[in-house]
Amino acid sequence: VGAVLSAKEADELIASNKVDMVAFGRAFIADPYWPRKILENREEDVVPCLRCLQCYHISTNRRNVGCSVNPRYTNEDFIPETITPATIKKKVVVIGGGPAGIQAALTASQRGHEVILFEQASNLGGQLVNVAKEHFKEDVQRFHQYLLDQIHKSEIAIHLNEKATPEIVKALAPDTIVVAVGASQIKLPIPGIDQEMVLDAISAIKEPEKLGANIVIIGGGTIGAEIGLELSLIDNKNVTIIELGSELAPQGNMLYKVALNQKVKLAETLTVNLNSSCQKITDNSVVIEKDGILEEIPCDNVIYCTGLKANSLMAESFYGITPDTVTIGDCVNPRKIMEAIYEGHAFALNI
Repeated sequence: VGAVLSAKEADELIASNKVDMVAFGRAFIADPYWPRKILENREEDVVPCLRCLQCYHISTNRRNVGCSVNPRYTNEDFIPETITPATIKKKVVVIGGGPAGIQAALTASQRGHEVILFEQASNLGGQLVNVAKEHFKEDVQRFHQYLLDQIHKSEIAIHLNEKATPEIVKALAPDTIVVAVGASQIKLPIPGIDQEMVLDAISAIKEPEKLGANIVIIGGGTIGAEIGLELSLIDNKNVTIIELGSELAPQGNMLYKVALNQKVKLAETLTVNLNSSCQKITDNSVVIEKDGILEEIPCDNVIYCTGLKANSLMAESFYGITPDTVTIGDCVNPRKIMEAIYEGHAFALNI
């Protein structure tokens, strides 16, 4: 037992005589029908475990226990085991192809509704597309591919490279609108932040070729910590994280933070400055303040990871077309995959 997530890997372990039996824990929470799907040769339909430990009450300090990819786990009283067909078939427009929008579209389609999904980017997945590019995110890669496989097997009408507007949506005369337009990165008013050598987190992930050997990351939340860890441990860059608070990745659950800090200790070219603030960015350095003392850190690039802000105004623009309109996912409040999947599934069950 221990992060054996595929039938192939389990078979190989047994065939090699290394073990006599393989046990599964979290994988069966993520998908209780894992054995049946494997027996029916439907491995692409297995909902993959993210190994996020949201299901483990010790890890989460007994708060917000659930499953990122199985919205029924801990919600069995009101999330049914099977999806029942809708008695009245409706036209459902979903705006945004991130995890919340994809899940809402899938569940609505499984209930028999006509579903139209808009995504302004050239591919589906939202933030999953960017997260899946990171070295330590193989589990997210698998989940992203699972969602794509399910979407492509469905009858959902997908509009890529098309930004939905209230006018476009209104012309479709939908019965229900699901708004899942996500969140945008927060750019703090730090002197020098508009320079070309400064990148936001998403650009840093998408365009690693723009990064030099010496990097300063502003913001040590989960995003900044993980980017810094990868750049140091995998790409061997000199990285300094500047975090205003007293803890690295405070949003992470307990065991996540334990694992993160173990990796950080292995990253010899990574420096973490807690209780520190960025005062300004020059052409080739960052000036920080720590304990009342100013320090200048030379760098080739700066990456800011200073949080996300819900695209609430964009979301609100779609109200007034039909009474049955809802916002889900990060455009309500930036959170985790678990909330996005739960909200998309739960709302679609009630259309």
